[in-house]
Amino acid sequence: MNQEIAPNTIQEMWGLPLETVVCHACSRAFLKPAGSAADNCPQCSQGRLQPFSGPVRPEPPEKIIPFAISPSHLAARFTRFCEGVWLSAPDFSPQHLAQRALPIYFPLWLVDAAAQGTWQAEAGFDYQVQSTKEIFTNGEWHTQPIQETRIRWEPRLGKISRSYQNVAVNALTDQEQLSTALGQYDFERAIDFDPAHASSAWLRCPDVLPEQAWPQAEMRLQQVLQTDCQTACSAQHVRNFSVTADYSNQNWTQLLAPAYITYYTSDDNQKILVALNAQSGQLYGPRLASQKRGWKSAGILGGIGLGIVLLAILFFLVAAVFPPISIIASILLITGLLLVAGAVVPAAYPWLWNRGQMELRVFRSKDSS
Repeated sequence: MNQEIAPNTIQEMWGLPLETVVCHACSRAFLKPAGSAADNCPQCSQGRLQPFSGPVRPEPPEKIIPFAISPSHLAARFTRFCEGVWLSAPDFSPQHLAQRALPIYFPLWLVDAAAQGTWQAEAGFDYQVQSTKEIFTNGEWHTQPIQETRIRWEPRLGKISRSYQNVAVNALTDQEQLSTALGQYDFERAIDFDPAHASSAWLRCPDVLPEQAWPQAEMRLQQVLQTDCQTACSAQHVRNFSVTADYSNQNWTQLLAPAYITYYTSDDNQKILVALNAQSGQLYGPRLASQKRGWKSAGILGGIGLGIVLLAILFFLVAAVFPPISIIASILLITGLLLVAGAVVPAAYPWLWNRGQMELRVFRSKDSS
């Protein structure tokens, strides 16, 4: 299970011309299509990718979830994502997000194992109980029959000898962050791995070793065992389940889940990452407003307001000679002051809006992602 293979066998294992690269900033490793011009890390966006000549994991992909969203449909997806942001960053557009979208597969481990051991639990069986209750209506007490569902708990124990296949567990240290950004995948739609489905996509390399992922795999296996034991008891409920089992014939392969990672640049030229689940279409990432556009709008609005105030003052001076013009001067003064006060809105809005949006950051570095 700890065996490693040399990079020159990657093409034989995957059936694809792939290059192994690593980000010097976040240490994430990727398999990218040979000849791809991209040289920035698609996740932390901070580091440049460098060729990696070390060994890689030998577990081949067994299952793959194909891309359900084609590149031609990305602009429409991002159009809805970009709507509703006032004073948005100039680079925040559906066209830019679609053009920069990088197709990438993220791995999960698929574990096969044979379980042998013993289990015990309390099995719960539903049963009906007839009773009555008294109801006071129309000045009289009436007896109404009711039927209650109760649970009868009985101890059960037995032996287990069964093989399980394709139990999915985390293969990445940032799997929880990925789940937050991309949501859930329908594993039932996974198909046998076919290199044709991954020919133009990047592939993230697992950074959780099988032995590190085994505690989670064992927990998942116990959940499956509990369901099987409940079914064997024909019980509607089960509690206090425990199992003592040995797991043999372990086999580890990969399941590949599709996504798009793209970005736009903020006022300070930082790349703001946006993630798209390429099966469900779920989008995740900050939708930032531009503070520079806010200040510019505030300056224009305030400048117009000040100009109107100065014009109003001029009209007040003229009113000494021609009093009726003082009415127009008063209207101009009020309008100008309202515009000057209103300039605070575009100046403050981007800061207030962006405070909540930055919680939606997809990735930064491996430690803070």
